[in-house]
Amino acid sequence: MREDLYRDLYEKEHTHWWHIGKRGIEFALLRRFLPAGRRADRRALDLGCGTGLNLEQMSRYAETTGTDYVEEALHFCLARGHKLLCKADAAQLPFSDSYFDVATALDVIEHLDDDLIALQELYRVMKPGGILIVSVPAYKFLWTYWDDILGHRRRYTTGMLGRVAEQAGFKVRKLSYSNLLILVPAALVRLGKSLLLKNAARSGNPRQPESDFINLPGPLNSAMIAYYRLEARILQRARLPFGLSVVCVAQRPYETEDDGRNS
Repeated sequence: MREDLYRDLYEKEHTHWWHIGKRGIEFALLRRFLPAGRRADRRALDLGCGTGLNLEQMSRYAETTGTDYVEEALHFCLARGHKLLCKADAAQLPFSDSYFDVATALDVIEHLDDDLIALQELYRVMKPGGILIVSVPAYKFLWTYWDDILGHRRRYTTGMLGRVAEQAGFKVRKLSYSNLLILVPAALVRLGKSLLLKNAARSGNPRQPESDFINLPGPLNSAMIAYYRLEARILQRARLPFGLSVVCVAQRPYETEDDGRNS
């Protein structure tokens, strides 16, 4: 990901409707699927923890460790006061087997050359019965300059994400599209920006695209946050037929279950 976007994320995570909405969906699903237990007895991993606000939220549910491969991201996590951090490759996590009760990989595995290896590593470090939440961008046909800037390798359908999670050994508990309301507006905005960037390049005046996380007027930002609260409640019980993202809740099977890896 382009380095200036880490500061952009750090400055907007608390207030921007996209970041608030994404966290709202994650924690609504976590509350829905997390097995009963005490916070003090749980360990959580945020893979690709970015600039760290998700760690702050997750710490309400478990003792939380963050990993990221980019030092710039970890510096921002340290600025937020987080201590349980490490630089780590998703394909070689520095944790023992069956260590975590919960894990998240939010907009992470689409950046990796091999998403299956990363999910297999998450499977390894999670306890039987552990819950994993994954979110990824949806639909290959939506690929634009923004995917290139963010360093994406792929975009997904629900079927693609479900298959790779199952290949890694997980049992899929929930699989849905999300970010339904903004699918069409986001596609139109990015198509328009793509045309402007191409025209600028043809005219000999190439431009570096600014962040797509544009600040909205306060009332509109609040309205979008309210919509995402509604979508999060819907996703706790139902699935959405399409959207800008895909979200998956997966569980490492208990040891008495056949996880398909020995067949």
